[in-house]
Amino acid sequence: MLVVISIIAVLAGLLFVVTPAAQRQAKLSEARAQLSQLQAAIEAYHGKYGFYPPDNTSSSELNPLYYELTGTYKQSANANNVTYRTPIGTNSPIIPAVFNLGGFVNSAVPGETPINFLNANPRFATVTRQGNAVRLLQVKANWPAPAPVTMPPPFPSDDPRLNVWRYNSSNPTNAPGTYMLWTYVIIGANANAKVDVVCNWKQQ
Repeated sequence: MLVVISIIAVLAGLLFVVTPAAQRQAKLSEARAQLSQLQAAIEAYHGKYGFYPPDNTSSSELNPLYYELTGTYKQSANANNVTYRTPIGTNSPIIPAVFNLGGFVNSAVPGETPINFLNANPRFATVTRQGNAVRLLQVKANWPAPAPVTMPPPFPSDDPRLNVWRYNSSNPTNAPGTYMLWTYVIIGANANAKVDVVCNWKQQ
């Protein structure tokens, strides 16, 4: 009986050691699967319009990728502003100027339908910028634990718990001629946090 108990204790100890590594691999696998879906959507967009979705030249984190891939409806226009709304769910009016844009390309007027290149309701985070609620494509809302994460620079200025997808098509230094798409998968919190980069310019 003591031998059996000892074996069980050893196996349990090994399980606790393996579990964090298994969790990390599961999160990385999910992020890579989402990366593949977004890449397919971006290439479909490129096939339709002949160019990649525009980015925010001031911030790869605050990008209009959600709106370009899911489409928008033009809601109102005046001399100073054009606002849009999303066809997926309800949302306050979106002002493209938040993304340093004059408007969205994949947009429809009344009576027409924008193209949803993602063909699904994607996971997104809602953040407030310049007094406007905007949606950013997100990996997963509950990564990591709720505790704040403190990481050495350079680390994204936004709350890293958002796990949003970063996007750069105007100056893609790591993927010349195309675009850069990446996110940070954070495992753990504070001093024990580990960060992996999942991106379109390298496999691992």
